[in-house]
Amino acid sequence: MKKILAIVLCAVLACSCIVCLASCGKQDRTQSKYLGTWEATKAKFRDEDVDINEVLKGDDFIITLNGDGTASLTDPDGTSSAKWKEIAEGVKIKGDNIN
Repeated sequence: MKKILAIVLCAVLACSCIVCLASCGKQDRTQSKYLGTWEATKAKFRDEDVDINEVLKGDDFIITLNGDGTASLTDPDGTSSAKWKEIAEGVKIKGDNIN
């Protein structure tokens, strides 16, 4: 009887671990106040504040944040994809050549 109980407890523990690990790193962004399309006006690059209008000489830099954690960034060079997450100061976007 003790052996069966030990096997059942181990199985429950293993299932619990699998469920916990499966949800690691996923953040529900569907209720974020940052969802939607934004026109960037400032950014932080290498710990320095940057005025987007000065850098792009008046061209637009559009950011679209989706509820699944993906983002698209559109500037005069085209559109690129990235991932995003909320941080204390707003959002952090990271992708190929974007951080």
